[in-house]
Amino acid sequence: MTATKPPGAALPPGAEAAAAADAIAIGRRRLRDAAMALPFAGLLLLASPLVLVFAVDGRVFGVPVVVAYIFLAWAALIAAARAVGRGILAAADAEARSGPGGTRPGAARRLRG
Repeated sequence: MTATKPPGAALPPGAEAAAAADAIAIGRRRLRDAAMALPFAGLLLLASPLVLVFAVDGRVFGVPVVVAYIFLAWAALIAAARAVGRGILAAADAEARSGPGGTRPGAARRLRG
């Protein structure tokens, strides 16, 4: 039988830092997974079977529906790539600040080129 700590019990030294580092690592891993899945999402969005669903005789603001769909899917992919990229850089900055070297603001900014 394991003993459980009461809700207000103090954590052992370094446990909060370890929990924060684990949270950063999990968030960074999720962002990296999203970055790897993004090209496949683009492939699915722009695959001809899905595009053909929008090949109808209609117009959206004077533009054929299929052209509007392709443009909006392309714009959504760009916005998603930007959001994921910024998240990865923010996670790298947070990891650099919480790492053993202490506070190093902007450590990941060098990667931005």
